[in-house]
Amino acid sequence: MKSRLLPLLLMSITSVTLSANADEVASRIESVTRITSTPVQYGRVDYTVILTSAWEDPYASKDITLDFRIVAPDGQKLTLPAYYERGPSEHSSVWRARFAPAQTGTYSGRFVLNDKNGTTESAPVSFEVTSSENKGFLHTDGLWALRFENGELFRGIGENMCWEAVSDDSSGHFKELNQNSRFHFEYMFGSLARSGGNFTRIWMCQWGIPLEWKKVAENSPIYRDSDAHFNPSSFEVMDRVVNILEDTDVYLMLAIGAHVDLRDNWADSNYNAANGGPCEKPADFFTNPTAREMYKDRLRYIVARWGYSTNIAAWEFWNEIDLIVEADSLNPYLPKNITAWHGEMSDYLAQIDPYDHIVTTSVAYFDVEGMNDLPNIDLNQRHIYRNTRYIPQCIREHVTAHGKPYVIGEYGYDWDWKNDFNKFADKMDYDFKQGQWTGMFSPTPILPLSWWWEFFDERGVVKYLSRVRAMNELMMERAQGQFAESPVKWTGSEVIPLGVQAGESLFVLIVNADKNAAANGSVELKTDASKSYTVRAYSTERDLWADMPPLKAGETRIAGLSVPAWDNLILLLTPTK
Repeated sequence: MKSRLLPLLLMSITSVTLSANADEVASRIESVTRITSTPVQYGRVDYTVILTSAWEDPYASKDITLDFRIVAPDGQKLTLPAYYERGPSEHSSVWRARFAPAQTGTYSGRFVLNDKNGTTESAPVSFEVTSSENKGFLHTDGLWALRFENGELFRGIGENMCWEAVSDDSSGHFKELNQNSRFHFEYMFGSLARSGGNFTRIWMCQWGIPLEWKKVAENSPIYRDSDAHFNPSSFEVMDRVVNILEDTDVYLMLAIGAHVDLRDNWADSNYNAANGGPCEKPADFFTNPTAREMYKDRLRYIVARWGYSTNIAAWEFWNEIDLIVEADSLNPYLPKNITAWHGEMSDYLAQIDPYDHIVTTSVAYFDVEGMNDLPNIDLNQRHIYRNTRYIPQCIREHVTAHGKPYVIGEYGYDWDWKNDFNKFADKMDYDFKQGQWTGMFSPTPILPLSWWWEFFDERGVVKYLSRVRAMNELMMERAQGQFAESPVKWTGSEVIPLGVQAGESLFVLIVNADKNAAANGSVELKTDASKSYTVRAYSTERDLWADMPPLKAGETRIAGLSVPAWDNLILLLTPTK
């Protein structure tokens, strides 16, 4: 009996030994199966691919890539990255493709495997796409709005909701609030949508969707440490995020990394040489070739798995990347290296993202030289704290200097989570409101996004966005895509006066930031001298409209205005027929 088993055992060992050599493993695509029975325009079309290949790391493009090469009904050629799901090297493994077709009609294509053995192609596949009511992906469209692919304009209104509740909050004064389990994405996005919001921003970081973290933050109750290339505990949460966005009709700016990754949490980073990574110090992240390839693989996976969602409006490379420059201020080359890195990564995204998502990155205090003018960075972004009054000026300075849309991705009365906001809660509330209104009257496609989402939710301030949404929709309706700044001269108590020409209508905002006294005065406007105008006035705090005396043709001045303390007055001038 033993003599018969021994040759079989030796044959088995020989077979395994030979197959360990990648050159001896025949690469092949075994099957391609479309899971989605009825593809619709902009809906998710899923494919499962079974293949055999040899690799060291299925997430590393230097080892293996699988692409879906697609021909659209109009002949346009697209390449969609597919992603690895499970299975061992040298045996059958499972890969997925998630595609969102933008056109109706017949799509055709094939899957292309590239590995150490060269290129292997699948048999051709095809599918028919029927129409849907989905508006498509968002793209930039001038300074004042974004545009869906169906032509409809969009302006973002919302707030940051960057992570779910943690298990051990370090803020001190708001420990109990920030640990409250109600702050999960289902609740937060739903509350935002019910309040009139349509836009939010979240982070991928060590304690929130830790895609590229083997060691997660200790206060992350839903994530687990993992030795995998990408942390599996982040997959389900990001899938959830996309589903919730679609259910609530909220659009997302996804911050793929945060400054804390390379500063506060560097000791746990996968890029740190102490953890087996390629970089001796954080600054090396931007220049080390291996680190750059690792990051590109991260981008590739994100696009492959979640890029299909039309509710993902923008990829944001970094939250507040200038803080890395500040932390390593003795390195004179760092700003140029960071700009070059952004150029390389934005160019790479342009190559691999078939949906052409908006691409951005952000700073906190100062611009990184050259970064605002990179051709594949679609909109520029800054965060402003303790200076909300500066928002209109900041936006105008940057769109004038760089000719790109500009967004205030974070703002607030205070940035320091160690402070007790309850001691000046009224100022926090007012600041929230002021940022919304001055943003609306500035050339930005996304109104400023406030921070401290738990605090404002607890105080019910988020519901105020319903007023902002209503006014914004009125402005968008009147503008029909035709926005322009309109000069406003105020005579009287100190205010912030801003004017917007929206189509033929004129909207004027008068902000009274004085907590204790009304602002009295008059405005001089730029109107069409050949037209008469009806005039209506809206109090943002009382949520009331009132009719005012009309302006006759040639009249440009409205006198006798009074704006209550900590209130705003919006004037709507409509030309009469």
